[in-house]
Amino acid sequence: MNRITEIPFSMSLAASATGYSDVIDLTTIASSYVFSAQYTVTGTGTVTLTPMCSNDGINYVAGTAIVTAYAAASGTCLPDTFTPPLCKFMKIRAVEAGGAAAAAITGVICIQ
Repeated sequence: MNRITEIPFSMSLAASATGYSDVIDLTTIASSYVFSAQYTVTGTGTVTLTPMCSNDGINYVAGTAIVTAYAAASGTCLPDTFTPPLCKFMKIRAVEAGGAAAAAITGVICIQ
């Protein structure tokens, strides 16, 4: 049986700001390498979410964006599946993509 691990995240972003989730150690939880994200944006800005991946826990490279320019008016998203590059460590980068307003994002990453 494959267990699903839930990892909550939350970030507040000023206009054009970037934030990062805590590091997720995939060596202890990922088995099938299946990922999904569900999130809500508040405020008047828009948010782009991207998985950042590393094998040494120091140097990170961006994977394909989970979502781009997601706005509060869109409501809570349905779970978005994504596949980051194969790696040992991952964190989620959130960027306020609108450039003119603040935004906050809360959500959960599920990993199986």
